[in-house]
Amino acid sequence: MRHGQRWRQHGLARYGADVITVPKYNEPNAWSAAWRSWLSRRRQVIETVLAILAGVFDIKHLQAHSRWGQFTRLAAKIAAYNFGIWINRLLGRPDLSHETLLC
Repeated sequence: MRHGQRWRQHGLARYGADVITVPKYNEPNAWSAAWRSWLSRRRQVIETVLAILAGVFDIKHLQAHSRWGQFTRLAAKIAAYNFGIWINRLLGRPDLSHETLLC
């Protein structure tokens, strides 16, 4: 079994989510270069957002006492992330320059 297929099965079994994985180049159902590029662009955006949420907003340590507390704190951090983008645009700065926003 390919590594991508294992991730798809894991995502479906554990989270009920269908994970998109790119088939190998030599497989019969291999994706075209355009589809690979499409997925790569989306994945890069998602990984950048998660890196900022983890690094700047520390979403790995929510320190909530309940599941609803975790949801609330995560929602507040995502709102702060979006607010940071809005402030950066007002100031003519790059959208994702959250780390230097308060300096």
